[in-house]
Parts: sequence; C-alpha cells; structure tokens
Amino acid sequence: MTGMTLPEVKWLAAAVTLNMLFTPLACHGQTAEPQAGEKAEIESPKLNEQSKVEEKVTVPKADTPRILGWKEWVWVVNPSTVLRAKLDTGARTCSIHAINIETLEIDGKKWVKFTICDPENEKGVRHRHKAPVLRMAKIKNDAGSLDTRYVVPLVFQIGDQKMEAEFTLNDRSHMVCEILIGRNALKDLGVVDSSRTSILGKPGKPAPQKPSAPKAVPVKE
Repeated sequence: MTGMTLPEVKWLAAAVTLNMLFTPLACHGQTAEPQAGEKAEIESPKLNEQSKVEEKVTVPKADTPRILGWKEWVWVVNPSTVLRAKLDTGARTCSIHAINIETLEIDGKKWVKFTICDPENEKGVRHRHKAPVLRMAKIKNDAGSLDTRYVVPLVFQIGDQKMEAEFTLNDRSHMVCEILIGRNALKDLGVVDSSRTSILGKPGKPAPQKPSAPKAVPVKE
C-alpha cells in the first residue's frame, strides 16, 4: 500500500471486511440468487405412485331416539284390537295374552289358532287369529319352573310405528298388561323411560280412504 496515507489504508481495510461479511457462503447451505438471464432450477417433489389421497368421510349424526313410556297402548294384528303393553328391557321376547289355543296343520306345517282379547273387559273386542308356529320356547314362570310356549309372528303398531316381531302365546290374565314388548322389538322402537307411561297415546285407526271424485271430462262442442 505504497503511496497511500493512513486514513486511506484504514478505509480500504474496512471495505474489505464488509465485503467478506456479506458474501454468501456455500458452506452454510445458502445458494446465491440466479443472475439476469439465468434460469433457476426448481426440484419437483417426488410423488409416491402408491400413495392415495384419503377422502374425508362425514358420518351422519344418529337420529334422536324415540322416548317410550314403560306402559303404552298397542294395536296388534288388527287396528281394532287395542291393548295395553308393558315395555320391558329385561325380557328377551315379546309375549301376548292368548286363550283358546288350538293347533292345526296347513300345507304340512304347524299353525296355531288363538283368541286375542282384554281379560278385564268382557265386552271388549275378541279377535280370533291364526299364525304359523316358528318354534317352541322354554320360559321360566313365576314359580321358577319352565313353561313351553308357542312362538308366532305378529304385526303390531305402537304410536305411528308399525312392525312385526316374534311373540310367545301365554295366559297373561294375572299380569299388569295383556302384551309384553321385549328387547327383540325394543331395539328398533326407541328408549324406555321408566318414570312415564302412555307417552305416545293410543294408536289411531287408519283413516278410511274416501273414493276419489270422478274427473270432469271436457266436452268438445
């Protein structure tokens, strides 16, 4: 630095120091920006051909379960046969009060004929019905012994819900209700509130269909 004054030497040393500080260093993993006219190379991410995009599945919310009282009105077999039913989550199968049970054979299969009625109402509706025997069930009675009962399919309606379920035929004249609705039907009906009764009321008879009025036919003049 011959011919340079001391202030000039200090200024040159400071400039060299600043230049070294701001120069990008390759060892630090930094890449200098491309100069004008140069194309920057961008590495595309590698795609896994076997990877699949998982779609979000929306699980629909379950409908609010219907609340039933521990005693409800039910029509069975025929809308005119309305009886009281006890909804019992402790019972597996439904049961109905049936009297005058007779066995018969239809097309080589065993059927039974029986009467459905309200034992406390002698003037009430008495419905004679026949149904195929699905099986025989062993049911423990109040004395602790086993009774053999017929199991038949019956259609019934509670509230506005109509369905078919298996019923055992039994003398329920000494029971609280003529019909017992067990778990085999309750699982499709709703939730039983043991503190309430007759929440749904009596199921109404289906309204008779009125004959439709004949359509007026335009007469061409």
